[in-house]
Amino acid sequence: MLTHHNNPPAAPARVLVIGANGFLSRDLADYLTGLGVPFRCVGSSEANLFLPESVDVLQGIIRPDDAVVMMSALTPEKGRDVKTLMKNL
Repeated sequence: MLTHHNNPPAAPARVLVIGANGFLSRDLADYLTGLGVPFRCVGSSEANLFLPESVDVLQGIIRPDDAVVMMSALTPEKGRDVKTLMKNL
């Protein structure tokens, strides 16, 4: 169950989208632009989530009042096996 703590609902100060290069991320960016909600997209060229140093990179980007949307994933052309699934998790 999702519990909303903002009553009335309020737009986030900023949305941080992790996984900037997919079509869903681009659609989300367009949607947020239309709403006038500030956002920041982070792609794998900036923070490769397979590398431990991505933690430091993201810590330098994430603000305390950000709403974080995780869109990063390996797509089916990278594999359709259990190993690829586990990398996505």
